[in-house]
Amino acid sequence: PLQAIQNALFLVRQEPALSAQAHDDLQVAFTEAERMADLIGRLRETYRPTINEEFRLESVNALIIEVQKLISTHLRHNHINFGFNPNPSLPFVPAVRDQLKQVILNLCLNAVEAMPDGGQLTLSASHLRFESKVLITITDTGIGIDPINKDNIFDPFFTTKQGGTGLGLAITYDIVQRHSGRIDVNSQLGV
Repeated sequence: PLQAIQNALFLVRQEPALSAQAHDDLQVAFTEAERMADLIGRLRETYRPTINEEFRLESVNALIIEVQKLISTHLRHNHINFGFNPNPSLPFVPAVRDQLKQVILNLCLNAVEAMPDGGQLTLSASHLRFESKVLITITDTGIGIDPINKDNIFDPFFTTKQGGTGLGLAITYDIVQRHSGRIDVNSQLGV
């Protein structure tokens, strides 16, 4: 089914009468279809260990900006303001680029879903020099997480969303672990 969707998007993109906005929206759909294909591949390889050769030095600033461009139409339609000021002193980090981008994207999309009436999504990145790590903080003005659910949000197949798969945060957690990182959540209902 995914290949059929990608082919249909390719054919629609060939139409000469599309507006610039339609081309932009099609590009987002194309990118998301490719991301879904990558996600399916990652699901198949969940337990295959990542080899060191796959890691490259990456710019967290650049990845956040790429995610912002990817979701900008989605943010606009959901009346969400995006805030990010790149940190010029941020070091590059060893990462599998697409995986780290997937983490940032998953967390941003979850934040958007937590703000059904619009709001503010803010990302920041800082260098924790004494730990030799980079801290990425994602903050939203959404509805918050019920304390009953907080301990389960990274469990595979756990979801509070109707129609959700419960895989997004589980995959996010797994990717962060593979990058020798950690992920923490602070949340209050309504905040």
